[in-house]
Amino acid sequence: MEELHVWPQSASPIFFRIYGLKDPRDGLIKYVGRTRKMGERYRGHLSLPRKRKMTAKEEWVKGLLSAGLRPDLVILECVPQGWESSAEGRWIRNIKAKGHVFNVLQTGPERAPRRRRHTISPRQKARLAAEYNRACDNFPGMY
Repeated sequence: MEELHVWPQSASPIFFRIYGLKDPRDGLIKYVGRTRKMGERYRGHLSLPRKRKMTAKEEWVKGLLSAGLRPDLVILECVPQGWESSAEGRWIRNIKAKGHVFNVLQTGPERAPRRRRHTISPRQKARLAAEYNRACDNFPGMY
């Protein structure tokens, strides 16, 4: 029987969800992002700016909303804090490689300055992977 590891309250890991916004008209993912608070982030994507010029993503969302549609939300992966940037970048590359029309401006790892990489042992990596897999059972990859 597998031993269940319980994180102490102070050492409890923070998990991020890597998500995609899919165009309901063609089924292609147009945007990839990361967040800890999925509901708030999705609502943020649906609210449009009033005083500044809109980004390409906001123009795309505006076009959907004016057609009576909303972007579909797809949870791609759940990762612990510290791994979210690399996971987001990996999903962006994977989606582009599958031929999705990624026609909106992308922020995130492809434009972010390089950060120092944390090194962890293979044993720590395996333990963390098992923990976040258990924690993310309610958020399986849907893509």
